[in-house]
Amino acid sequence: MPENNAPAGPSCFYSAFGLQIASVFAIPELTPSDASCPVDLTVEFGTVPLSPESLEKPQMRFEVREPGLYVEIPRVARFLVTGGSTILIDPHPDATEEVIRIFLLGVVMGVLLHQRGYSTFHASAAVVTGGAVAFMGSRGYGKSTLTAAFQARGHKILTDDILAIRPVDGHLWVQPAFPRLKLMPDSSLYLGEEPVVQGDLHPALRKHSLYVHDSIAQAPCPLRRIYLLDKGEKIAIEPIEGARAIREIIPHGYMVQFGLEALRAQNPAAFLEQSAALARTASLRRLVRSEALEDLPQLLDLIQTDLETE
Repeated sequence: MPENNAPAGPSCFYSAFGLQIASVFAIPELTPSDASCPVDLTVEFGTVPLSPESLEKPQMRFEVREPGLYVEIPRVARFLVTGGSTILIDPHPDATEEVIRIFLLGVVMGVLLHQRGYSTFHASAAVVTGGAVAFMGSRGYGKSTLTAAFQARGHKILTDDILAIRPVDGHLWVQPAFPRLKLMPDSSLYLGEEPVVQGDLHPALRKHSLYVHDSIAQAPCPLRRIYLLDKGEKIAIEPIEGARAIREIIPHGYMVQFGLEALRAQNPAAFLEQSAALARTASLRRLVRSEALEDLPQLLDLIQTDLETE
């Protein structure tokens, strides 16, 4: 990893979330892009001053620092996200680029997308019957597994973590993220050789990282349906409407998972407005599923029938 003060211009070029990205180090999770394309986002190493509060209580920290937002991940890096166009990384001496990329492509990218005016939610999504179908739910409820199961049936995927949405002409459009799925080992084994396990995401995490480069959608897709996942013995789908829909969506805001400090830094009023707009525009369903992987084919059939009978 280069020293923080080492002069190094971007040498790696990628695309994700509809953005052209130039980086000073390789980000193999992303889709390579043409270096001649106009750059929307630059990722660089540099000095990011430590927050005074960090000395009192080391923890993930968010601060508004004009003209950007400061994100600190203890023993990983300090990030400064500016104007939706620059991410400056000040790495911890012991951090590997692999670990830095996990947070760069997660929470830090969520901050940047918010700066660019995207609505961001913690969800996975696939393209089914011509529209984006998103899955929201608590950790371990099967968001990634459902998306991977649709991918195994030949459907394109849009995202496995950050659902990035922009309104265009009265419709909500989901931007393709990057061709990686994160699955528990038992889900990987059940789905077989497609997609192929490429290695562990990180030793501290239990999930596998699976790369499906041929299955990532190449263009934004209109959001058609959101399924809020629940667990039960009997598979079922039921509609969610009105104020209840807003209440159900709010906990799945991408920055909500990182606590109140993150949400305050991201402008909570704007987030509530985005959640209400999503509830008004998208069709919400509660999807009750069993934990048995053997029920996946039946579950996918039920979802496709639900989409076709709208």
